[in-house]
Amino acid sequence: MKWERFSLPGGDDYRELLIQLDDWPLTYHPRHFRTRNVLAHVRSRIRLNADGRRVLFLDEVQSDWHADLHAQARGVATAAENGKVAEAPFAKDWPLLTLKIMLWWAQRCGADGLSWSSADLQEARWGGYGPPGLMYRKLLPDAAMALAKALLITAGSARLRVRTGTRAVCLGTRGWEVRSQNGCAVTKPFDHRGQAERFADLTGEFADVDMPALWLDGLGTITAVPLYGTGPGERWTEKAASGSR
Repeated sequence: MKWERFSLPGGDDYRELLIQLDDWPLTYHPRHFRTRNVLAHVRSRIRLNADGRRVLFLDEVQSDWHADLHAQARGVATAAENGKVAEAPFAKDWPLLTLKIMLWWAQRCGADGLSWSSADLQEARWGGYGPPGLMYRKLLPDAAMALAKALLITAGSARLRVRTGTRAVCLGTRGWEVRSQNGCAVTKPFDHRGQAERFADLTGEFADVDMPALWLDGLGTITAVPLYGTGPGERWTEKAASGSR
């Protein structure tokens, strides 16, 4: 869990998910992970909205591979082997592919909806060093609208309960510490981050933030995800439907 500190505080089941193209004939080594041919990576956590519904929240959606290809096209040096970044598929479609897979994963996690970070949140977190605003202002919203139309699900927002800076969880020399707004530990260290997060949730303050979301209400069990485009909505759940007859 290398990048957990760069996520919104609170929530459960933090994961770093890698979408890998193991059979792709060329080789690319991403900047953030050691795994070969990672097309995209996602940092996620299960959160509750203001109504207590479970939401799979994506703190970040990123593709080192396509970012390096874009930098190379602009003449910017990269750390690629032999000075050249290997060509990758899904040049324009990787955000849509990622959201399709995350929609399936949200259902597997028992979530009621899939939500992701806003452009404003990314800019506040990273300033001028973060993912391009185009990703969160256009590419992910466009992908979400295409999925909502194909699957007949609702594209809207999720009001998430987020712990404020009154409590921060940090790894200290003796374990996971819960610290106040001025950086002072408020209790003894915990052995596990989950314990510290739960204590911070119990003693901290919360604020509501609105994030874009897709709601899975009425969606049958996803049994297939098309590689390209959205395809007919019935194809996503076709096997489940035929097996129920």
